[in-house]
Amino acid sequence: MLSLSEEYLIHRKWMRQALRLSQLAGEAGEVPVGAVIIDSSQNMIALCVNRKQRDNDPHRPCGNSRYKRSNAQVTKLAAS
Repeated sequence: MLSLSEEYLIHRKWMRQALRLSQLAGEAGEVPVGAVIIDSSQNMIALCVNRKQRDNDPHRPCGNSRYKRSNAQVTKLAAS
């Protein structure tokens, strides 16, 4: 089991990544949203930036995201 300080550092690492992604989205004229999904072993499952304007598709805000797993798996994981 991780100590609170170790857990904090892990969360901070992934939050920084999400913030960098949101900055990229904002610089591209999007609403600045970035997301990183990790599993319980601290492995990245997916990352995504807001691409609604660039892709001209209001139903897919993450557009062509870099998924290590299929979209269905990521959606299922995010919902649980």
